[in-house]
Amino acid sequence: MKRLPLAQRRAHLADVALRIAARSGIESVTIRAVAREAGVSLGTVHYCFDDKDELLREMGRALVGVAVDPVRGASPSSGDFRDVLHAAVDGLMEGLRSMEDRRLLSFELATAGARSSAMTDVAQAHIDQVSDMAVGVLTELADRADVRYRIDVALLARLVVAFIDGLELRWLVERDDDATLEAFHELADVIASYASPGVEEVPVDATDVATTVVPDTVIVATVTPDDTAPPEPPAEAVGTVTPTVPDTPAEPDAAPQELAVGSPGAADVVPE
Repeated sequence: MKRLPLAQRRAHLADVALRIAARSGIESVTIRAVAREAGVSLGTVHYCFDDKDELLREMGRALVGVAVDPVRGASPSSGDFRDVLHAAVDGLMEGLRSMEDRRLLSFELATAGARSSAMTDVAQAHIDQVSDMAVGVLTELADRADVRYRIDVALLARLVVAFIDGLELRWLVERDDDATLEAFHELADVIASYASPGVEEVPVDATDVATTVVPDTVIVATVTPDDTAPPEPPAEAVGTVTPTVPDTPAEPDAAPQELAVGSPGAADVVPE
């Protein structure tokens, strides 16, 4: 076998291991079996992987990669969120049909830890890989439609993965394409119900409130009576003094007092 960069060599050996597992089950995957199938020495496999567990983890990553590719490929780059989701589940169904052996291996790898404590770490690693993949795909689909989720995306991913696992496992037994696809589209509507359009709402923190300046704002000030200037007299009253009427009548013999010109107040009095 020709020399390859380490990353390519690891990917090739993981693919060989997946072929062995698809043919004979996860338990049949060993370092020796992979070396024999790939036509390389044991030393080459050990150079790429420290042990069988690391090889199994790489197999899990490869399974996740092939599962997500049809979903991303079928989804439009933008548009209505429901349309994006329904296109995605069409891709999910197509991937299930074309790679059913890989989907079965994914279940075997995930449940291996329940049968053997020696496989617990490997099984948990694969479950984490699937969860991370679901978070990434859900986030990417939401970004394509410019929406945000009303619940934590990791929690939504956990629900979606459980939903998909149940449907795919049943399909592997029943092979009912129509019923499975119909259920996948129901799942798309469920996901859409958790979405809100626009920018994600951010809780307001009283210690971190930005001041917004509104241009052309009219400020109306309320002035207390103490600060109020005396009211201007009506226009028609300028230059006129209204005489004060005494409370008691004037003496009968008293004649009205006339102000001499030039005396104080004479210019301000209008004669009757």
